[in-house]
Amino acid sequence: MKKIFKGFVNEFQARVCSSWKRLIKFIAILFVPILYAVTCILAFWNPVDNLGKAPVAILNGEQKVWVYKSVGIDLEGCDNTKNQSTNKLIEPFALGVVLNEDGSIYHNDTAPEIKKGECVYTNTGNYRYDGNLEIDSITQFSLFEDLILPYLTPNNPDEQDLEKTKYSSPMIEDIQFTNIKYIGPSSATKEFKNKKDYIQLYIPDNFSANLIGKIGLILRNKDPNTIEDLEMQFWTTFERNFVFGYYLSTAAKMKDAIIIQGLYKIIGDHAPEEIIEILNLNLVNFELQGLANGLYGIGLGQFFIAIGLYVGTLMQTFIYDRAKRTKDLNSAQYFFSKTLLMYFTGMIQVTLLVLVLALTGFNSIGFAGMFSLWLWLLFVDFIFVLIIQTLWFSFKDETVGKFLIVIYMVLNLAAGWGTFPSFMQFDFFYGASFITIFTYAIHAMGSIIYGIGSLGFNTADSLYILQQAGILLIFIGVFITIALFVARKRMKEMYFGTSNPKYVSEALLQLGLNEQLNSFRTQKTNQKYKYHWKNMKQFEFNQSIKNQVNQNHPFEGQFKWFKQKEHDPIMKPNESDEDIMKRNDDISV
Repeated sequence: MKKIFKGFVNEFQARVCSSWKRLIKFIAILFVPILYAVTCILAFWNPVDNLGKAPVAILNGEQKVWVYKSVGIDLEGCDNTKNQSTNKLIEPFALGVVLNEDGSIYHNDTAPEIKKGECVYTNTGNYRYDGNLEIDSITQFSLFEDLILPYLTPNNPDEQDLEKTKYSSPMIEDIQFTNIKYIGPSSATKEFKNKKDYIQLYIPDNFSANLIGKIGLILRNKDPNTIEDLEMQFWTTFERNFVFGYYLSTAAKMKDAIIIQGLYKIIGDHAPEEIIEILNLNLVNFELQGLANGLYGIGLGQFFIAIGLYVGTLMQTFIYDRAKRTKDLNSAQYFFSKTLLMYFTGMIQVTLLVLVLALTGFNSIGFAGMFSLWLWLLFVDFIFVLIIQTLWFSFKDETVGKFLIVIYMVLNLAAGWGTFPSFMQFDFFYGASFITIFTYAIHAMGSIIYGIGSLGFNTADSLYILQQAGILLIFIGVFITIALFVARKRMKEMYFGTSNPKYVSEALLQLGLNEQLNSFRTQKTNQKYKYHWKNMKQFEFNQSIKNQVNQNHPFEGQFKWFKQKEHDPIMKPNESDEDIMKRNDDISV
């Protein structure tokens, strides 16, 4: 046991306590579990409480109508015949939407001018207007304003324009939707099934007129099927976020809590439960787009695909290195030759991944979906390669770069829309989601799987995917700019051991290369120098300067107490251990 402890002490001193660099690395890895665990715990603390933040739209595709209602005992038609009801459920009652004489629906903002004794043309029949307000009434009606809006609370009560404020719903199964917008007839049809909303209630043109007409015909013991069936469309999709889709049964209850209850306002006291039940059968159509591919393996698979490609790219940094093997490459050519190597590997990874996915059940999204997924993942993998390689090359010590790669991966896991939408998380993660690559990769994958995979190639999904690609092009531009900068620094370190011109000047002076020193730096005002790296090209493959710099400023920088200590010889099982030991340290201990 004593020897085991002695071995532990020697290992700990050599690999942790021998230098500041190793000590800092040790402290950094102590925080990796905290970084990963705490970040993800906070990210997914209780996102369901924020389900109500989902973008919801009420799309009103119809204009207002005028409703005629009469409660006369005997209803006289315009042909001078009595239209007395024989319905045992109700007393005589007339209800219909006012029409023009040509049979079209009357939509004017002003009430129709009908005098006593004149005909009222409606979609349930023509009636002679009595003029007695206690018997006859003609009122303007809007399904949204009269039935839905009273149940909603405007977020800005002072705003008169219905489309310029958001609304909040009442509590529905302990959830309140607070991000509801209204879209009027001019844009409703165009915005139906757009790429922004999570839930939509679409009211088609003439829905109210047909609904009221059917009620009126039922109340008069007439066949309601003479009026066309129209349904409101309650639509949502797995495309925005798969996990969110499994909470939409609650959202679907909005139609019961808001729409169905409002029918009593149309019929008034003449609203037996039997009529409500009849109308409710075909009143609202609920559509969950992508339900055919609504398996957990496919939905959450988007997240795991992104993780797999990211980790696969990260693993390339363990089999490849940052060394330059072609003499006549400049810094940009050197960097992008490595990019091409990693991306070539990535293309093989993507192709194999998609082939295996097809064998695991992903082929249910069809050829169009699988082909689109393959193309998209090839594009995403290129960005993964560029980001990971840039971070890997960012510091002289490659370990620091790899640490940054892990940090960025954790941020993507927490805020990249792989599980819950970021608006359901804390504000920090919502803000961070805009700089995570997973966000845009998964958005497009959702459109491919639940859009193209369900509907085939279509313009809306194609444009949305191109939009996500456009955002990712910004990432490409940013990281290429960083890459070109860090590549120059790594090249200088290859040739001269440092990118610090002061260290190079010091080495030139110590080596007695005064002529080269004067060529490398020229004095400016205020005792400052301007450095000319191009004049050092002749020394790029002369290791004397690099050796002098490393001697003056050793990368490892061991503590004095450790240098003075006697050490046992280091025995390595395999040359691969030597590779690992020398990869980040210039001294084997």
